[in-house]
Amino acid sequence: MKLPVAPPNLAVKLNDKWGFVHRSGKVTIPTKYQSLYLGFQEGLDAVQFNDKWGFIDKTGKEVIPMKYQSAENFNQGLAKVKSNDKWGFIDKKGNEIVPIKYQDALPFKDGWGKVKSNEKWGAVDKSGAEIVPTRYDEVFHINLTEGLAKVKLNKKWGAVDKAGNEVIAIKYDDLYPYFFENLATVKWNGKWGFIDRTGREVIPAKYDDSRNFTDGLAQVQLNGVYGLIDKTGKEVIPIKYQTIHWFSEGLAAVQINKKWGFVDKAGNEVIPPQYDYAHDFSGGKALVTKDGKDFTIAKPTSSNIDNTVVATTSTSPEPGTMKQPPVAMKGIIDPAIVGTWKYHDNQVNFNGFYIFRADGTYDYYADMITPSPPAPSYKNFWRVDGEEMEFIIDGKNQILRQKVLRRNDPQSNKPALLIPWNSATEEYRAYYPTQAHELWKTANTQKSNTAAINNPAAVKLVDPPVRLNGIADLSVVGLWKCNYNKIDYWLDLKADGTYNTYSATNSKPVKCYWRINGDYIETFCEGAKQVSRFVFRKINDLKIGKPTITLDGVAYFPETDKEMWKGM
Repeated sequence: MKLPVAPPNLAVKLNDKWGFVHRSGKVTIPTKYQSLYLGFQEGLDAVQFNDKWGFIDKTGKEVIPMKYQSAENFNQGLAKVKSNDKWGFIDKKGNEIVPIKYQDALPFKDGWGKVKSNEKWGAVDKSGAEIVPTRYDEVFHINLTEGLAKVKLNKKWGAVDKAGNEVIAIKYDDLYPYFFENLATVKWNGKWGFIDRTGREVIPAKYDDSRNFTDGLAQVQLNGVYGLIDKTGKEVIPIKYQTIHWFSEGLAAVQINKKWGFVDKAGNEVIPPQYDYAHDFSGGKALVTKDGKDFTIAKPTSSNIDNTVVATTSTSPEPGTMKQPPVAMKGIIDPAIVGTWKYHDNQVNFNGFYIFRADGTYDYYADMITPSPPAPSYKNFWRVDGEEMEFIIDGKNQILRQKVLRRNDPQSNKPALLIPWNSATEEYRAYYPTQAHELWKTANTQKSNTAAINNPAAVKLVDPPVRLNGIADLSVVGLWKCNYNKIDYWLDLKADGTYNTYSATNSKPVKCYWRINGDYIETFCEGAKQVSRFVFRKINDLKIGKPTITLDGVAYFPETDKEMWKGM
């Protein structure tokens, strides 16, 4: 028995067989299939007929014959299939691209797929070539730019190239397989340091945390405070600050003893820490807060280094600098919104940017059209009015009002602006600040029973009647709900490794078993003939501020009190 899935088409079940109907009720594909996958990804759908799997198109035409033991839908032009208990990948013509010889395989991501043989992992590219030999306990990530894969062997991490050469020795507790300015961060003996491309340890591993080098400097943490070092390991900015922003116009905002100021690249405190908060410099000025009031300060010069305050404001920029819209707008210019916000789409490598200025104007651009920010047009206007934002586009005399959500993203530990993209589907896109930005201040979440739910008491696992690989991940224990075809479905995941599934139309629970195995959830239900596997993800839904779990892309929301997923 498969868990409920929700293909884009309207899938229906009749006499224990599956097919598809149009929303008008007309049958488009006869109900003759034993099982379906997530509907018509990349134009084809994996279906099961007479205990064999193949692929049909949206007309019901059998495009790839029903000859596989199992199959999953297409992803990046390739589909995972199983024959004789082995896995491989085929293209849309049914050609075997990755040989069907592997013990296990994971869907392609960024042009590569992980494969397993003899309990060891490697990776293949989309031509079927084995770019990482199957000899590692884990292949975690491939850096396509560097051509390196992060691999694990005997509880240690390293990196190999496409020929299998160990570019970074497999001896570290952890690492990032990226060489920024020819240095990579590695962790050994519980501390972080830096190595060069030859593997030479350039900066000793002595920091509690570290970031990659940018413009010759890297942020490091020691004993809970931060500083910046150069490529020799010299402390350019002393390791004493609670927070450090990156440099903007030659100055970086820093926090010490809960007060903010600015330092230059030589480590000099050009503006002593004295403010309750400080934004980065832009156009020679920065917005700061002190005693509940907002001020605009000028970038210090030799003549004004001791007299940097140039204007006092509440929620508006300097008098005379605000651009006037063609029609009156109700809202205010919220300093917390001022800055550049970025949306990123991994699939098409697309970046969109909103630039909200303190003068009340804004611009939007996409790097697929313009690689760098355009010159300010001063024809678009923005204001904040409660939970809504007002927009005037290109100087027109019409105000567009949209609800813009402020959310904190625990996975990235950044604030986000959720801005509507498609009003018809109520689609929001999450934009993150391109410069350091504190999290939004929100009311304390009620946590009366969160701890009990997120940390279930230790219980003994119930053994399933068949073998399930993986663990019972306690972080997902609880009651989850999805809605498909206007019908509610529930998963009640229990800490003992069992779960119940039922729906609004069938309230009789079915007893099942579950385990999380890497990127999959494996399940088995009473009365089923085989184990089911679904691609499993933990994803935060910032629109409603809740965590979700997804099974083959179908999102289930918590019915119990659960905090959003932290960075993983």
